[in-house]
Amino acid sequence: MNDDELDAALRGELRRHARSAPMPTELLTSVKARGRRRVARQRIAGVLAVAAVSITGVGIGLSTPQSDELAAMFGADEVKVCVESVDGRVTEVAVVEMLSGDDVEANTGVTDGATASLRHVVRGEEFTVTVEVGAVSWEDLTDVESVVVDGESGRLAVDRDGRRVLVIESSVDGSSVMVRTGNRAPSDRQLVEWVSSFSFHRGLDACGY
Repeated sequence: MNDDELDAALRGELRRHARSAPMPTELLTSVKARGRRRVARQRIAGVLAVAAVSITGVGIGLSTPQSDELAAMFGADEVKVCVESVDGRVTEVAVVEMLSGDDVEANTGVTDGATASLRHVVRGEEFTVTVEVGAVSWEDLTDVESVVVDGESGRLAVDRDGRRVLVIESSVDGSSVMVRTGNRAPSDRQLVEWVSSFSFHRGLDACGY
């Protein structure tokens, strides 16, 4: 193929491409359409990202803030009850209240020949309750009703002063824990939910003694 034939072939190929190319207005419309699709994809991606963050936030909002609020009301988000016994008789008890993994206050009680007992006051922003470890005087309680607190058998009742109490019959050496409310009492639901954070231990090591 000489130069003239090559030049003619190239010109013919260029004309065929020119006929199949879009008109200027069609080209502008196509470019704008591609731009709109790209913007739409970006907007959808942004909405999905915001939705994912919002859903995560809702999940957090339904759990952690409620737990934190309850802990602030009572002044602790965990209470450890430790029991030391000899031949089935409780000889020493300890109570440690904790908040965010740190010890807030601790107390111990040692027997003087009878079964050991302990009274520990927990003070929160809204409620003050007394945690009593030892024998329970059921004759002093009325309106007793059964509840289950985190797998442990419990009783809601009213004492002689008209205060709401929650008694937990721990599976650790048969020890009983009574949580007695103060002048400003939480609801039964709040009380049961908070006491579900209690943990019971055989021996005093878990309480740091």
